[in-house]
Amino acid sequence: MKLLRMAAVMMMAAMTLTGCDFVRSLVGKPTSAELEQMKIEAQKKAEREQFVADSIKASQEAARQAAMAEQELPAVKDTDPRFHVIVGCFKVQDNAVNYREMLTTKGFSPKKIVFKNGYDAVSLIQEDTWWKAQVAMEKFMDSPLCPDDVWIYDMNQKLHE
Repeated sequence: MKLLRMAAVMMMAAMTLTGCDFVRSLVGKPTSAELEQMKIEAQKKAEREQFVADSIKASQEAARQAAMAEQELPAVKDTDPRFHVIVGCFKVQDNAVNYREMLTTKGFSPKKIVFKNGYDAVSLIQEDTWWKAQVAMEKFMDSPLCPDDVWIYDMNQKLHE
């Protein structure tokens, strides 16, 4: 009995002194050093995947910005006519671009007026005199494309940039 007790104590001492790695290696499981190495490799792999995902996202955003710049409305110049029939004002530039695309597909040539308050106006018709602009606006108002809030902007007001 003493011999059995002594063997059990010796076995427990051997297990305690050699640790779990000894037992894990005997059983065929990875040791703590191997587990730490696996953890480092998994972390590096996750970092590489995150880097690739971030790179893809950045390139998609750059492509979207380039497409937006390409679709941007032509801006008015000082040499353009004085009166503009405004068919829409947008705080979000994407909305102005979408509206411009719709008008362009219908055969119009809209221009953009950037106001100092941050709005982008879509100018559909440009005329030298107020009377011509008024007649053109009334003619456009018969169109089904005409919104309810059409108005004439005078460039001499200097509300634009």
